[in-house]
Amino acid sequence: MNATHADIELRPVDRFNVDAILQLTVAPRQAQVVASAAVSLAQAHYEPGAWIRAVYQADRPVGLVVVFDPRDPDAEPDPIMHPGDILLWRLMIDRECQGRGYGQQAVQRVLERYRQEDGVERILATYAPGPQAPKSFFAGLGFKPEGQDDEGEIVVARPIRLRDGEPVPPASSGDSGGPGRT
Repeated sequence: MNATHADIELRPVDRFNVDAILQLTVAPRQAQVVASAAVSLAQAHYEPGAWIRAVYQADRPVGLVVVFDPRDPDAEPDPIMHPGDILLWRLMIDRECQGRGYGQQAVQRVLERYRQEDGVERILATYAPGPQAPKSFFAGLGFKPEGQDDEGEIVVARPIRLRDGEPVPPASSGDSGGPGRT
């Protein structure tokens, strides 16, 4: 059964929930392409411009999302980024919680947050090519391919705000657990 839109919430990672977040794991088939919660938290902690949130369904942590926002004065923009871009740097949904639409809803929450901010026009994501690539996950959310980055990962992008009259991309019945620059 898929969750409803209101089921997912993004909450700060703090001393009260960090242990639960560190227990989240991806499916074995994703372990080579999606960074662990521990790696994501450690790298984001030292990256100016990182916005880190736990993905919650009711009172249960089900995932982690990290966005890189180069507008931070100490941030160094990724070479794939242009002014007005943010990067969905990490998205992981726990292996026990995949296929319920939580990843899609987490991305929707990120879009909702950044629609409220001036100067943000597009959201980018990257993923490793291959049989486990989340191509359909991103396509279902309106992301379109933009090429490859210098590490050979696929770059996809979509506007933060849809144009007047443009339909919201339909959500598919499940998700792959999401992307992750490793």
